[in-house]
Order: sequence, then structure tokens, then C-alpha cells
Amino acid sequence: MPSPEAVPRRLLDVDELGWLPLDQDAMRLAEHIDGVRTIRELAALCRLSIGMAQMLVVHLRDRHVVAFT
Repeated sequence: MPSPEAVPRRLLDVDELGWLPLDQDAMRLAEHIDGVRTIRELAALCRLSIGMAQMLVVHLRDRHVVAFT
């Protein structure tokens, strides 16, 4: 599980996300990933628990939507 201080970097453009079978929370989180915000900041922005944001980022990483720098 990535640290709440980890900074994910999106590998796909926002318009490419629509092709993926992502639920609403994963899509909203992915849209806000900018390579600068931490998972903790993204969780607050998307009104998710830190644990949920961490799980969603792992889900996105496994689908090659995000990577970590």
C-alpha cells in the first residue's frame, strides 16, 4: 500500500479515462491526479478516506493509469 504522502502521476490524459471501466470514485480521483498532490491531499479534495484513496490509487496503478515518481 502506498504511503499517504506518496505522489501518484497520471499516465493517461483525462479524455482517455472514459475508455476504462472505473467507478465514480476512481474516475474522480484519477481526474485530480496531477503529479504534485499527495494521496492525502487527493483524498481530502475528493472527500474520500485516506485508506479508500490508497486502495483506489493501487487499483489505478494496477491498470496502468498511474505510476509513482
